[in-house]
Amino acid sequence: ELAGRPYELVAVAGGWQHRTKKVFGDVIHAAFGTPAGQGAKELSQLETLVLMCIAYFQPITRGELSSFFGKEVSRDLIGVLRAQDLIASGPRSPQP
Repeated sequence: ELAGRPYELVAVAGGWQHRTKKVFGDVIHAAFGTPAGQGAKELSQLETLVLMCIAYFQPITRGELSSFFGKEVSRDLIGVLRAQDLIASGPRSPQP
């Protein structure tokens, strides 16, 4: 059923992974401005978790992220994600 599609369903480590076919890799890298074969941006576990929360709950403030994690999410961590062009500023919340 997936034969003509640009993605595939692959059995990996006892589970399933839904991923793009390798033949489309160069096109995807070109669309996002990263050369094919260049490694992905390395993120720490906390940076990855914060990025996932931002993607899921957007728009979200740093204060809301801090309450979600139960500890302060630093401006530096947000700065790292912004410097790697993974997040961008949006409209300001009327709440502090």
